[in-house]
Amino acid sequence: MDRVSNSPFTDREVDRLIKVCQAEGLKPPTKSRLEKKSQRLQQLTSQRFTDSDITKMMERKAALKQHPSHGQLLQEKSRLNQARNLAISRRDAAEVAELDVKIAELEVLAVGVTRDQEEDQWAKVNERNRRLNLEQTKRAEALAAAKRKALMASRSSTPKTGTSGAKPEAKTGTNLSAPPEKITPAAPQTTFDAMVQSVSIDIDF
Repeated sequence: MDRVSNSPFTDREVDRLIKVCQAEGLKPPTKSRLEKKSQRLQQLTSQRFTDSDITKMMERKAALKQHPSHGQLLQEKSRLNQARNLAISRRDAAEVAELDVKIAELEVLAVGVTRDQEEDQWAKVNERNRRLNLEQTKRAEALAAAKRKALMASRSSTPKTGTSGAKPEAKTGTNLSAPPEKITPAAPQTTFDAMVQSVSIDIDF
């Protein structure tokens, strides 16, 4: 109950109490009952607590600080709702109001637990994404290194422009002799001699 406000009721809170009572079919607490409850609260402020009371209060406070699980909060809320239903059947509006406060406290705690669970889930998702990004980066770097290595290998095996892969064959048996001498044609014969040689005379005796 250390989380309950001890400030005076506001108009909004009074309107909410009236609406809840109307929705549940309950009669609002009477003035005399509220006065008795107020006196009881004042007595509690001046009451001397025993060691047992203090121990119970400390245990309850420690339990609230241990961040109970969402399932435990649901179980406690179910128990309080059952007690609230019994108070409704007895038409005990004051008890219903107290249980409403406790249920509201549990709802606040449940929201905190749910938020913590969501933050934990987001942290896990972020960690998983970070690992995936790291793996993808490593793969990309390895692929780029392999491409560079293959490119360097292809460049080293490609011949340069204007050269052939085969070595030129050495010349063997090189003829170092002088070129053949020119043959001077014979002087042309005279016309008469040519005519004599060209004429074949067949003489019969």
